Amino acid sequence: RNSGVLGGEAAMLQFLDSCLPPLTVPIYMGHFRGDDISAIVMEYLPGQDMHWIRDWTTKYKSRRIAVQDAVYLTAEVMLPLLQRMHEVGIVHRDVKPSNCVKRGLKDFCM
Repeated sequence: RNSGVLGGEAAMLQFLDSCLPPLTVPIYMGHFRGDDISAIVMEYLPGQDMHWIRDWTTKYKSRRIAVQDAVYLTAEVMLPLLQRMHEVGIVHRDVKPSNCVKRGLKDFCM
């Protein structure tokens, strides 16, 4: 059965990879469809997502991160990424801290 979902997602990822600045989204590497499996292959990001970072900070620091600080950090990281997507006509349908992954010392991607 071919629902077209894989092809549509692959086309969207190719578009994002070609029109967004580097480091905005993971690099799309390709896709394949077999008899029993379909897959999209993307760059592996070894960093942690913002949800994990927030939970780790709360668990291992002597004080919990203030809600206001968490909101500002989330906005500072996520809003520029979302703005880049909106500038090329893309609306991210699942915005949340766990979909924002740390890519380096200071860089995140969606």
